[in-house]
Amino acid sequence: MRTLLTKLALTAAFGLAMTLTFSCSSDNDDDVKSSNSGGGTPSGGGSSSSGGGSSSSGTGGLTGNSGVYIDTRDNQSYNWVKIYEQIWMTRDLNYDIPSNSNDVCYDNNPDNCQKYGRLYTFADAKSACPPGWDMPKKNDWQTLIDNLGGVEAAGEKLKSKTTEYTKWNGTDNNNFNALPAGLQYANGTYGYIGNKGIWWGSSGNGTNEVFEDHFALNANDRKATIEKCGTPSNKHSVRCIYVNPNSGSSSSVASGGSSSSKAQTGPCTAENNTSTQYCSNGTMKTYGATPSIGGKTYKTVEIGTQTWMAENMNYNVTGSKCYGEGTLSDAEVQANCAKYGRLYTQTSAKTALCPTGWRLPTNADWDILTRYLDAQSVLAPDDNLYISATAAKYLKARNGWNEGNGEDKYGFTALPGGCYGCQKDIVGSTDFQLSDYFAFWWSSDTESSSANGYYRLMFYYDEDFLGELFYFGKTSPNDLLSVRCVKN
Repeated sequence: MRTLLTKLALTAAFGLAMTLTFSCSSDNDDDVKSSNSGGGTPSGGGSSSSGGGSSSSGTGGLTGNSGVYIDTRDNQSYNWVKIYEQIWMTRDLNYDIPSNSNDVCYDNNPDNCQKYGRLYTFADAKSACPPGWDMPKKNDWQTLIDNLGGVEAAGEKLKSKTTEYTKWNGTDNNNFNALPAGLQYANGTYGYIGNKGIWWGSSGNGTNEVFEDHFALNANDRKATIEKCGTPSNKHSVRCIYVNPNSGSSSSVASGGSSSSKAQTGPCTAENNTSTQYCSNGTMKTYGATPSIGGKTYKTVEIGTQTWMAENMNYNVTGSKCYGEGTLSDAEVQANCAKYGRLYTQTSAKTALCPTGWRLPTNADWDILTRYLDAQSVLAPDDNLYISATAAKYLKARNGWNEGNGEDKYGFTALPGGCYGCQKDIVGSTDFQLSDYFAFWWSSDTESSSANGYYRLMFYYDEDFLGELFYFGKTSPNDLLSVRCVKN
């Protein structure tokens, strides 16, 4: 088995490519620095419209999807908005810390504080947010990026649409209203107003919080990136995230308002899953259900903008098999069917399998899932499909894999159901293959130069080499693989 894993891993490694990401400003980058030159001003002002919701102050719970928060320390008001599982202020913090001259207005111009908020060192940023709010952690920024489509798309959705900097303006889909506030370097020089927005982030908690990362947007592209660079003595913007007073976690959502989450008990893991509820990225939700097919309904889960089955199809159609038919005992075969579902040809998977309102996933569907789970996933040469060395661990069940059990972070609960014939060129057999080690699911697409059908697979190979690989392949449409349907 290890020899086979090595062959497949080397094949997959050949497809991995390095990606270039936007790099943050160096302290020696003088091209766009200003020296107290008075940057331009946005026409849209600091805060976005909240569209109703609740008003609150202090540490009371927030309700609804938007509202106004009053900081009782200085009576400034901040609109806030709920974006998926998180609640964010819609403008940058403008709190002047008492008896502290470190927090500044860009170019020492008070008008810039009103438009962009103040700039803070890392040490001050850690405690600058009002009670009930916090400076975001690295994982908070990553969740925001993932929820809005990944590195390549999130930036445009977060940027304000109404500034005088036309290169900056975005679509502001969620009223986050990100503005290009620039920064102050440790040497006192200001730079990048109108070109960059940089917000503090950290890892760790409380007194153990350590300087680590920035969240950054650039006027020249749509990306949203998390970067490790600069010095904690530089001064950046602070965008506060709401901390649920009951849980102390910035990943929790305030109660009330509409939400895709039907049940919610705060931070959780897959250990908290029940027969009716599942943990989705730290929030408990209730399983949905498909229409009945063959007298059976299937659990469903929401992952990003998609809704997936939480189990493989197990509907008996002509040509389908349970793993081990003809080679294992009837009891073992039925146990495999109950655990892994049935294996199907691509033809039967496309034409007669998914319930009404559902479909066999396309390559594009699988790519959306991959990108949501791993914003750093890369395009494989030739096929232009995304592959990831980390996404599989978020989809895999917490047990049931011979190697590399997963976190089941979104309730997908992927199990290694193997296939029939799909690895014959490597295994040297057209029989059942790779149960307990590999999972294979059909895509509805076929290769343009042949009749071979595309599939997605996951397996584990050496954390220091490839890790939890989520990859693709092509095989005869007559081979038998698992099916996981996605909602139309």
